[in-house]
Amino acid sequence: MNLFTHKSFLASSIGLFLANIAIIGPMLILPLFFQNFRHFTAIEAAFALIPQGIGMLVTRSLIGKMIDKIGAKYVVIVSLVLSLICSIPLIFITDKTSMIWISIVLFIRGTSVGGIMLPLTSDAYTGLDSKQLPEAGVGINIIENLGASFGSAIIATTVATVIQGLQPTISNGLKGYHGGFLVSTIVLLLIFIPSLFLTNKKNPY
Repeated sequence: MNLFTHKSFLASSIGLFLANIAIIGPMLILPLFFQNFRHFTAIEAAFALIPQGIGMLVTRSLIGKMIDKIGAKYVVIVSLVLSLICSIPLIFITDKTSMIWISIVLFIRGTSVGGIMLPLTSDAYTGLDSKQLPEAGVGINIIENLGASFGSAIIATTVATVIQGLQPTISNGLKGYHGGFLVSTIVLLLIFIPSLFLTNKKNPY
């Protein structure tokens, strides 16, 4: 528990917990959206998510260089802005929304995922003694898993709660998914708070 006395580890832990809620949560309901409202098969839904994976892959090598150049703080903040820009449209997505538009949104959203997760993870180890690194690695892994579990539960519960008692129509069903994406967007906004305490170029430690 003494790891949480380090500002960078504490800020990174909070950021990673929230990031996993905001990122992993929607990954649960996006395939369901494609299957329930676009009538995709499970395989087709998986293919529909490929643009987000490509976005993550494209920026992965660039993120490390940017962290070294300007610091984790600014990389996370810029990535959060990008993620918000591409998360807000999901709140208004419908069964008629163009797949081209959805793919573009998912691609840009994917480019921001690495810019949030990688700097938060790397900054967690800043200022720690070599003896603390193994403990920090285990701690970060636990926090990420907890965030992902909480995210899946919170988003799924939100969707179920919103549509509970409503007539089983497409419009009402979409309200549940919109609620889930809204929760994800709000959590993304909260990540700005711990990101302010991450390292930057002028203050590396």
